[in-house]
This record gives sequence, structure tokens and C-alpha cells, in this order.
Amino acid sequence: MSLQEKQKAFKKQIILEAAYHLFSSKPVESVSVEEIARLVGCAKGTIYLHFKNKDEMLNQLVSEGLHKLCADMEDGCLSINDIHDAISNYIKLQFKFFREYHFIISSWVRRRLEAGAAA
Repeated sequence: MSLQEKQKAFKKQIILEAAYHLFSSKPVESVSVEEIARLVGCAKGTIYLHFKNKDEMLNQLVSEGLHKLCADMEDGCLSINDIHDAISNYIKLQFKFFREYHFIISSWVRRRLEAGAAA
């Protein structure tokens, strides 16, 4: 990976982290791209160089969160021989995921339902 590609990936990750911070504190609909850009410290156009829109950011955040949840479950549940400990870890991981992603998941589901109703 070239230096330019690494810098682009780094900027994209910084934007996602800012979006996560904002989307975790209030519904996606009440977050503007300008607000994300302000938090990152860049121009609004920079956001659009990396993402088409807020939905693309939201989808990537949900995808990354689910990938992390699955990896954590594999490590914390499937690798444990004691079924009670495995179930306990599973519940804790699910709770942690929904505590950290509840606004993001709620917004994602709501936007999917609205898109389906409009179709």
C-alpha cells in the first residue's frame, strides 16, 4: 500500500470515528455532514471524497460493529468449553454491542424500514 493510499484510508477512518461519535449520541437524521466535517476538522467536500452520503457511513459502521461482535463472540464464546461461561459471555457481548450501537442500529433499522415503505 502506497503512502497516499495509507493516508486516504486513515482519513476515511477518522471520518468514520467522528460519525460513530455523533451517530452514537443522537439519531443519524439529526446529524449533518457539516457537523461531521467540523468534528474531523475538514471541509464538507472531503467527507464526500470518502463517502457518498450518511447512509454509506452508517452501513459501514454497522458492518464494522457486527464484524467486531462476531470476532468477539468467536473468541469469548466458541473457544470456551464451559457452556455456562460461554452463554454468559454471549449475553455480555450482545449487551455491550447494543449499548454501544443502540442509536446506530436504531437509525439503520428505521432508515431500512422507511426505504422499504417508500418502494
